[in-house]
Amino acid sequence: IDRARQVLEQIWPFLESEHDLDAAFAERAAALADLMAKETFFVDLAAIEAHTTALEDEYRRRHQEASNVCAAAYANALVQLQQAPEWQQLSHEQQQQVARTLSKRAQLDESMKKQISLLRAETDACQSCLDKAIAEMLQLVDGQRVVRVNISSYFVGGIETASELQEGLDQLRNECLQLIEQGKKVWLQ
Repeated sequence: IDRARQVLEQIWPFLESEHDLDAAFAERAAALADLMAKETFFVDLAAIEAHTTALEDEYRRRHQEASNVCAAAYANALVQLQQAPEWQQLSHEQQQQVARTLSKRAQLDESMKKQISLLRAETDACQSCLDKAIAEMLQLVDGQRVVRVNISSYFVGGIETASELQEGLDQLRNECLQLIEQGKKVWLQ
């Protein structure tokens, strides 16, 4: 009964918001709510158990999927970080420091402590975490020489013509050349 209440209060509201949820789960949740509302709910314990288990299983499946996608994204980001030429210039301690967030998030959440929405948000943030790790690595290797240049700032509003492309590339090239002349190492983002 407690599991059924938890499913209706916590799991079902999440599942209900999923755009690709099979309608059969909505039917199960409605049936479970109806059974739980009856004064004679104890007569239908087998049906309550079946609906509860089906909804829990769907949540677990989605959680496992989100956890797998998140872990794979961070494992891939960790490989990208370690393939950077500067990686080998770091000490073992520096490598651990730089890769800490990526390594931590590359682990599967088998405990189901993290909500699916958090796992998905972490997956969305993977590129940003990788960029931050690369920036930290470059800072450790090259110090204050490293300057980030945001490529998209040269193409605000998109590119519709060859002349717009050329103008943006020329501006980007000029900024990079100026920074290089100042002894900076340019990191394009």
